[in-house]
Amino acid sequence: MRLRFQTFLPLLSAHIILTPNPLSWCGQVIGQASATAKIVLLVRDGRGSPVSGLKPDDFIVTERGVKDTVSSVEGFHMATPDNPVGSPGSGEQATTLASHQSVNDSPTFATYVLLIITPMSATGRDDALREAIHFLSKPEAEKWQIAFLDGAGSYVPFGQSVEQLKTILHGLSKHVTPPQYVGGSWFRKSNRAIGELGVMPGRRAIVVVSDYESKMPGTIGQNPWLLRVGPSMLIDSALRAQAGLYTVQSSGPATVVPFGSAAAPEFEGFQTGQDVAKDIRNETVTLGALRSDFLYAADATGGMPVIDLKDAFNQIAEDAAGSYVVNFIASPNEADGAWHPVAVSMREPHLRVRGPGYYEAPIARNTAQLPDGILKALEGGGNYAELQVAARAWLFPDSRSGIHNGALAADVDWIDKRTPGPDSRLQLFAELVNDATHATAGSWFEESDWPAERGQPLRFHWQRAAPIYPGSYTLKVIAMDTASGNIGSNTFSFMAHPLEGQALRFGAIVLAKGCLSANELAASRQNLLDPLLWEGCELDAAPANSFKASQDLKVLVRMYPPDEQMAKLITRQWKAFAVVDGDKGNGKISPLPVVAAEVRGLAAFGTVALSGLRFSPGPHQLTVVFEDLNGDGRKVQIPLSTNFSIEP
Repeated sequence: MRLRFQTFLPLLSAHIILTPNPLSWCGQVIGQASATAKIVLLVRDGRGSPVSGLKPDDFIVTERGVKDTVSSVEGFHMATPDNPVGSPGSGEQATTLASHQSVNDSPTFATYVLLIITPMSATGRDDALREAIHFLSKPEAEKWQIAFLDGAGSYVPFGQSVEQLKTILHGLSKHVTPPQYVGGSWFRKSNRAIGELGVMPGRRAIVVVSDYESKMPGTIGQNPWLLRVGPSMLIDSALRAQAGLYTVQSSGPATVVPFGSAAAPEFEGFQTGQDVAKDIRNETVTLGALRSDFLYAADATGGMPVIDLKDAFNQIAEDAAGSYVVNFIASPNEADGAWHPVAVSMREPHLRVRGPGYYEAPIARNTAQLPDGILKALEGGGNYAELQVAARAWLFPDSRSGIHNGALAADVDWIDKRTPGPDSRLQLFAELVNDATHATAGSWFEESDWPAERGQPLRFHWQRAAPIYPGSYTLKVIAMDTASGNIGSNTFSFMAHPLEGQALRFGAIVLAKGCLSANELAASRQNLLDPLLWEGCELDAAPANSFKASQDLKVLVRMYPPDEQMAKLITRQWKAFAVVDGDKGNGKISPLPVVAAEVRGLAAFGTVALSGLRFSPGPHQLTVVFEDLNGDGRKVQIPLSTNFSIEP
């Protein structure tokens, strides 16, 4: 049997993307408080050249005249084929797992660039699109990660190839952009696009193309309700995304040069010297405001005003060589999550620093400390293959609060031929690290006896629920047997996208072997909002998604409709079923009833009996298909997939 899936696009808002390499929070944690803030800066010498190799002592960070302690700095350089994206960072966080990984003094990151063409005149927009297509046709465009927002609010997310972007821009250039009006949706869409940029795991920049105030209102007869966007209107969103604004002035109906309109033969009839002088004065005032807005926006965010798109990307690439993430310890009185002014200077008088004048203060949270035994093992550089560790995270978007409910889990397997001694204890330390700040957002420590089950391999299961704010994260887990010193570690990277706007959202597919035991439940407090809690059963989620052929799989997919009306429609009309290996033509189907969840949202929950399906050992795919009928009676399907494996 071969299934053909038709995606139900108008209802689906995809906000969960797993990334192959990256590094934030939350949950019940213990230990010491942490209030590390960060700011991205560019340093140049007296000749205007980028400066590399700087250390924490080279920077002076002050708040209201009081010096803060600079804990670490990280330099950037561009990704190359020989040095791919994902090289480790050099953050120095005491008593954390991250501080004992191998480090690189100049970490390599992808540079993510959001290109925004603001609402503008048809001529200015056409020029901007033509210039963007021309830039994308150059070989150097291949090294960039680019997203695009049009003046009509059309958004092309990151992940598109250069050729795909060019095709999309060619299509946009053939259509006239409808006018945008004050109070419309364009700013909401731009804030959402910049929010998406803010969770990307690397260096970030925004190129803004605008013809803001490029012509006098009297000359072009502007409707006062037409939306005119200046770069300074995006400063707040850019600061939150830690992205510099590189501002490009698009000319609009004509090139904007000093006295250009007054000198051009575009006025009908006779003009006196007084008329010309008035035109020159008005043009000069408008031009001054224009330049002030472009310069101010760039300066406030650490970007730069540029001539055109080619100059913008060249400048972004050049700035990478002297860009630094400066991590500093904010005053405990400032650890309130709000924006605060900050001043950064250099100890060497010939160095100049460019960057935003504000930073977002952290919220002081408690974090667990590495136990001495694991700390010594890390410092000793031992073998990390003596225990087998699997780690995983699942996300469940809750649009009402703007954050994700998350589930974090790890399995630790004893693989040594010798059995643990009578005094053996397992220590597990888990840390959630924010990829943007490289700061520990949450950490957990647990010590326990090895579970003893006759004839079964020794396995320890750890699981926690946690709210996850938008961002890029890595869950790092390390485990050690205290008697033998056997140690193992693993990581799992994921991305939580901003939750804005009304949409039907789906949580991750959870595959579980059964319910947690009473002993495992006793390790964490009861949480009624735990996404893995179903009808009194706390699902024993499998981090490795590995199962025996004789087991039954419990399958859970949570859904979050935008309103009660859609929730009722889904429970009344939708069907769901699980398909294993449907793309191979012999898929096995199991129904999954769609019902209202106990606390919030809906869920599809059911069991897939592997024992009756006779799957061969190795990798397999499970697809959960949601099915409805459209207006003409045809089936509409939404497929969601995950991979799992059958143990030999």
